[in-house]
Amino acid sequence: MPIPDNKSKKASNSQHFKSKKKIYLQILILLLVVGCIVLIFLYPEKIKELKKYGYLGGFLIAMIANMTIVIPAPGWAVIVALAGILDPWLLGLVSGLGATIGQCTAYLLGYSSMALIKEGPKYQKATDLMQRWGSLCIFFFALIPNPLVDIVGMAAGILKFPFLRFFFFCALGTIPKYLFLTLVGGWGLEFLLAP
Repeated sequence: MPIPDNKSKKASNSQHFKSKKKIYLQILILLLVVGCIVLIFLYPEKIKELKKYGYLGGFLIAMIANMTIVIPAPGWAVIVALAGILDPWLLGLVSGLGATIGQCTAYLLGYSSMALIKEGPKYQKATDLMQRWGSLCIFFFALIPNPLVDIVGMAAGILKFPFLRFFFFCALGTIPKYLFLTLVGGWGLEFLLAP
């Protein structure tokens, strides 16, 4: 019977440590995401106060409103109201970027829970589909106002879809959506308030 040498024992210990470290990181991410969601629902009035900060407020409101998972927070209504007093083009870009960053919580939630998923034939099939059609799905669901973008984001995280690709295609859909909201909101408020 061969006796394991020191190098293989150290490599095994190192791999075990990396595996534990990854699990702890995933649990930490999960706790942070859940904590943010709880805070959003406990203190909604604090979020509305951010509008006094102009573009930065629009960025933060969109980011925080999009951190919720599946249950939409009404941040877009505040963004539309801000469009009546700020440049709607710039507000759309800034709030779209903030919303994209907020959508990353769904991805991180999926990524942090992937340790619970067994890798088998169905997992491999889903991974292949995400690799083939994932970018288009992320773009499409980010473009239209709906809570399903959170589910797509979680699936992307679970299936180890590359984070930068997720972020890029999410931004590609989210920024035009917010530009549309701010332009229509800004022009609509201007029309309603005209003498």
